[in-house]
Amino acid sequence: SDYVDVKWLQEGEIKNGRVAMLGVVGLIVPEVFTFPFFKKGVAVYDNFFQIPPESLGQIALAIGLIEVFSHKGKITPVDMFEDGRKPGEFGFDPLGFGKNPADF
Repeated sequence: SDYVDVKWLQEGEIKNGRVAMLGVVGLIVPEVFTFPFFKKGVAVYDNFFQIPPESLGQIALAIGLIEVFSHKGKITPVDMFEDGRKPGEFGFDPLGFGKNPADF
């Protein structure tokens, strides 16, 4: 791309794909398991409107803080990859799958 760093675009595609996969899980799980404060048998989208607006604001703030801290404050295409990090390497691997890439 002539306008934006390709690494930044790759990073966005990888992250959006992972969030979309989590979203699908979030649609499937309520069909099997229901939280006590939600109505059973109601579409997931209808339960969204039972959440107070203040709570949605807290969720948005938490997501923003996670974005800023996971990139150490570097969130623009200009400075995000200055330290040599590759797109998709977010530094979060709680199960240790990335320790030995040769195993894959």
